[in-house]
Amino acid sequence: MQMIAEAAGASKETLYRHFESKEFLFAEIVSRKARLISGPDGAIARGGSPEVVLSALGTSLLRTIATGHGSFLFRTVVGEAARSPELGDLFYDRGPGLTVERLTQYLADATERGELSCDDPLVAARLYLGAVAAQFHLRRLLQSKWKPPTASEIERHVKAAVSMFLAEFGAR
Repeated sequence: MQMIAEAAGASKETLYRHFESKEFLFAEIVSRKARLISGPDGAIARGGSPEVVLSALGTSLLRTIATGHGSFLFRTVVGEAARSPELGDLFYDRGPGLTVERLTQYLADATERGELSCDDPLVAARLYLGAVAAQFHLRRLLQSKWKPPTASEIERHVKAAVSMFLAEFGAR
């Protein structure tokens, strides 16, 4: 907290007036990232066809992973979660879990409208997000010489993930 306060040009006391603990500070950071990926200004909230929504969501998610802004935070939370399990819970609930919830609801709604055929929207949401992000996220976290994908590589990967998803869960 001291390092964060110094970087912000404030005192630790000022920081604690805004955030009662480091866990809540992390939670706010994660919530802001999640809003960028799947929040009120994201593809899910804007609506549209499943292809449009899934493409925009996948692209946003991969761009976030490619820039690496969340990698330091992710590593920190993973390292601290054993000592502070509530930090891991907050991180998941306010970040990845929230994106899964939002996508699950969109998929359920799209199924109800007849645009998709997802018997279990939660499983479908997890499968899609995994197809888009898993390998890129692992490589970002583990490989020191990893080169982020280019815009065209992101586009190609997301397009393939959307096609695969729609082949399984598209309207019948």
